[in-house]
Amino acid sequence: MYGLKLVKHRRDDALARTGWADVERLLAAYYRRAGYDVEHCGTGESRQQFDGGVDLRLRRGEEVILGQ
Repeated sequence: MYGLKLVKHRRDDALARTGWADVERLLAAYYRRAGYDVEHCGTGESRQQFDGGVDLRLRRGEEVILGQ
């Protein structure tokens, strides 16, 4: 499979069973509740194949955080 690293021992928990696009959306919701303005630029929201390395752009006051 392209793009995935081989992992000898995988975890089987709720987070491991969650798709990456859903994780991006969950993190965006978390940061919105924490008071950040969230721009969701990742592939999970845009349905594009590549996101240019930035999934979430978070702003709160003068603070800016780029999340991958």
